[in-house]
Amino acid sequence: MHLFITRHGKAHAESSSGRDEDRALRGRGERQARYIGEQLAESYAAPTVIYSSGLLRSEQTADLIAEHLDAKREREPVLGLGHRATDVVEALALIARKDHAASEMLVGHNPQLEALGSVLSAGPTAPAHRMRTGTCVVLKTKGSPSNDDHWLIGKAKIVDELRLDD
Repeated sequence: MHLFITRHGKAHAESSSGRDEDRALRGRGERQARYIGEQLAESYAAPTVIYSSGLLRSEQTADLIAEHLDAKREREPVLGLGHRATDVVEALALIARKDHAASEMLVGHNPQLEALGSVLSAGPTAPAHRMRTGTCVVLKTKGSPSNDDHWLIGKAKIVDELRLDD
């Protein structure tokens, strides 16, 4: 199974509403998201499901990536701000038991995603794996969740990192 951890594309510093949740992607962020979608469509067993936080920049990133893939789109609240990487691991275990998807993508925010990549690839005490905006980290996983919520911790391998630098 592949797991794709994607930090939203480059976003505007502010929104017209003044709310962080409403910050939209800049043109660069849109290009970054399209690039990830194009690369996944050509190079990998692309995700069959794309989960994103409910924040606008994350939703837009996921939608632009999905334009290039045959993937179902869903919102996952635990990918929003204020949740720990371990919260996401628990949600992944529940999702995997329910959906049995071959490949999944998570689109969200830092510092959660940096910590998540490290927890999955090197364990809970590993330093954070740096993720700039518009980055997709590709992990290869083994095993299945069965009844173990921590089946992925320290057991995934980072096999690629996709990012458009323009």
